[in-house]
Amino acid sequence: MINDKYFFPAPLKEIVGASFILVGDETLEKKLSLQIMASVRTRLTGQFNLNGLNDNESLEFIKFRISNGGAPETLFDPDALSIMCSHCRGNRRQIMNMGTLLLAECFLQCTYLHIYFVHN
Repeated sequence: MINDKYFFPAPLKEIVGASFILVGDETLEKKLSLQIMASVRTRLTGQFNLNGLNDNESLEFIKFRISNGGAPETLFDPDALSIMCSHCRGNRRQIMNMGTLLLAECFLQCTYLHIYFVHN
């Protein structure tokens, strides 16, 4: 961890503290419960757990993210959405990662097809 005091002018160095946020899944919670992590655990000012989403909530989450991105609602096939929801088991990070992978694969496939048809 970098001490924030190095980035501030001399008069502020003594009043600036460092703080950080730990973000993770259930494995972080398990690691923090280890005895070796007791000093870190005692310094936590708050801990928030996000429960996993059910399939309907996952679908609404995906639709919300699609609309936030300004993409059409039909970006993903309904069957693909259903598979995403069941495969990710409500883990928001996995849903986001899978969506990114699917879009990247689609881009690569479309680019490949475009190159193939233009040159043949």
